[in-house]
Amino acid sequence: MKTLLWMILVILVSSCSKEEPPRVPSTNALTEAPFDLSRLDKQRVKELLVVVFDHDYTVNEWKVIFDQTQTLSTNRRKLRLIEGRMDLDAEAIRGEMIAQNAELLSALGDQSLFIMSWSANDENCRFDLGFELKLGCRPKSRDNPLNGGLPVPVGAVNWIQPNPVVDTAKTAYLRYFLKRESQPSYQLELRLRPESLGADELWFKGEAIPAPESRFQAMDGSERPARFPYGYAEMTLAH
Repeated sequence: MKTLLWMILVILVSSCSKEEPPRVPSTNALTEAPFDLSRLDKQRVKELLVVVFDHDYTVNEWKVIFDQTQTLSTNRRKLRLIEGRMDLDAEAIRGEMIAQNAELLSALGDQSLFIMSWSANDENCRFDLGFELKLGCRPKSRDNPLNGGLPVPVGAVNWIQPNPVVDTAKTAYLRYFLKRESQPSYQLELRLRPESLGADELWFKGEAIPAPESRFQAMDGSERPARFPYGYAEMTLAH
């Protein structure tokens, strides 16, 4: 998970100089060339994970979070590789991975202010290219405790090429917004960079940035603002 690794490095640097403003963690994008948004047309969101952190953590705590997200990501990819298989080996792997992922999500939830995690089995979201690229969602499971209330996409999806001289972000990214208007209300800006662009699957990782006025329902049921400006986001797409 290059994003969280960079986040850890940013924290190490910022701890040595408290006067510097917070910096946006970044990943090593596959390419700085403009991304062709038409590649996303009709792509369905297979998995989406968004984690909003409650506060800054120690270096060791960030390492634990890094390891958890890395394992979760690896397990999900293993599950996608055996989709449709019904043999005994696949069933054993599936059972083990699902159980381990449930434990990882619970652990991440305990360490985070807010977590949203769902797959195509839970929700139905798809990109559509008309006059502009947009993400549309049709909720399938409003009671899913891990879908964050299913925020709705806001506005168009864009490929942002930052100016490394004046912008805090240094690498290009895919950007779109998710908003929840019912209480507690929040808006998230997702900045996602390609990690793997295969013929059958597109995989993005990056940051989730809460709007300043956002409030989230924490795992203990209380409503709180985000005190740490950067979260983690991961998205997998397929037809």
